[in-house]
Amino acid sequence: MQIQVEEQELCKLTHHNRTFICTNSECIQAKKLQLQCFKCLTLQHTNQKGIQKFKNTKSVRHLDDFTEIKDILNNLELKYQGRFNFLQEAQQRCFDFQKEQIQKIEKFPFHDYNLIKLAKADVDNHIQIFINELGFYQRMLNEVKTYNNQTSKSILELYTRNDDKFNNDIINKQKQVFDKIRTNLAKRGLDFQKMFANQEEKIHQADERLKKLENPYASSKIFKYSAIITMLILISNQFSILTSKNQTQIQMKETILIESDMNQMKEQLADFQQENIIKIEEIKNTMDSKLISEIEYLKLYNQQLKVEMIELQKQFKDMTLLQNQTITILSQELYNLKEYVSISLNQISNFNSVQTINQNSQQKVIISSQDDNTIILKLDKVDENINEVNSRLNNTIEEMKEYVDYRILLNKQYFNAQRYLLGSIELDYPIVLLQGFKVYLDQFLNQSLTQQQMENLGNSFSSTGIACFGGISVKKPTHFALMACDYAFEMFTITESREKARKSKSSDNLFWYYVPRISIGFAPQEKVHLYLADNYDPQDPKRFSIWLDHPQGGKRIGNQTLINTTEYKMALYVIQ
Repeated sequence: MQIQVEEQELCKLTHHNRTFICTNSECIQAKKLQLQCFKCLTLQHTNQKGIQKFKNTKSVRHLDDFTEIKDILNNLELKYQGRFNFLQEAQQRCFDFQKEQIQKIEKFPFHDYNLIKLAKADVDNHIQIFINELGFYQRMLNEVKTYNNQTSKSILELYTRNDDKFNNDIINKQKQVFDKIRTNLAKRGLDFQKMFANQEEKIHQADERLKKLENPYASSKIFKYSAIITMLILISNQFSILTSKNQTQIQMKETILIESDMNQMKEQLADFQQENIIKIEEIKNTMDSKLISEIEYLKLYNQQLKVEMIELQKQFKDMTLLQNQTITILSQELYNLKEYVSISLNQISNFNSVQTINQNSQQKVIISSQDDNTIILKLDKVDENINEVNSRLNNTIEEMKEYVDYRILLNKQYFNAQRYLLGSIELDYPIVLLQGFKVYLDQFLNQSLTQQQMENLGNSFSSTGIACFGGISVKKPTHFALMACDYAFEMFTITESREKARKSKSSDNLFWYYVPRISIGFAPQEKVHLYLADNYDPQDPKRFSIWLDHPQGGKRIGNQTLINTTEYKMALYVIQ
């Protein structure tokens, strides 16, 4: 929609364009619809009585309603499409209703042609009247495209009109028209809702009649069935009187059986509770023993760390004391030498001040200069000694730092071994993963392992160190074919039984035995058979057994029996 304003005239008084109008309802009802300039419009709305009474004041009515015509037209242009669409929808609803009603009228039975024709004409007439009214509003929208004397009233009415109220009025009028059409059709006997209700009622009545015809004897059957039921009740009462005594006896027996069952259930419950208590106590004891063993391990390790820290502190104190003593001695010597030099220099200055110097004095000066040279040499030597002491001290500090870093790394590796290897039996384990471990035994199985060797090994490292003991194949020297890792004291604890191994405190799946001059080894179970070495379950791949003080070396690595062979060797790696 493009709204245009006719050529604007100039005001004869102010020579300004006439583009303003008052949109107040009072002025619109008074038909003050002419465009004026702002000044003239203001004068027209000025209260003359107020001016005479208050000379210094002005009272202007409807000042907020002064609107420029282009703003009005822009507002109408924004609202035009919404209003036009609403009127189109209202027309379409009317056409749909008209079509629906005419189709129903044409299908209505039992009426003559003239009655149906009159009914259709009545529907068309009412719908056409309402559509004409909607068309009037559409024409008003189309006529307000240009503002002039003929369209000014329509434009201002559209501008001031409330769209929501207008739409509701149209919808209500449309509803009234539709209701009026339905009422007229009902008066002519064409009430579709009533017709459908009558048809449903007739169908319901017909269904009821059919049911009555299908069951003519339904009432008499109910009477017969009720009589039979009463007879059965009387017979059952008589039978119950006769059997009441037997029922009491049966109930007594049932109560006795129930009591016996209850007693049995109580006994079973008591036994179950007792078993649970015993199991709980066993679990508690095992957990306590494990906790105690872990605490003991931690205590031992903490003690070892404390001893090492005390030794380091002692060494550091000794070094600092030695350094302080050396610095004190050297500083004292330096001080003495400086005093001697100052005295000599004073003497030289005194000799230079004498004008007459004899030959003897010259010789003395020469001697004193030689002494000065020796003093300077001594000072240089002292400086060298000080530098040497400082370098030694720095080297010692660096060595201590390296040692501390080494111990930290070693402790880290120890904890890793404690976490991942402790109490385990490993097959085909890479030796490169044993970081921080040292080799204490690496011997072919053709050599005998003596009791003295074992004692020396036990004394060569700490009992809290982690030892990995097992066999290595020469064909694959980078891996342990079979090994077990545990604390050293677990491995070197002497046992006596040849049938049972001692369970490690680190694991439930590792058992050690160390029978002097017989055998040493490990197994995943407690049961062993030490006929010089373990012969139990020859197919078990996790058993390791070595002869002690036997003329021949070797015995068993896993499921292989190895005697005097150079294809395998025994090895012991320890970290502490």
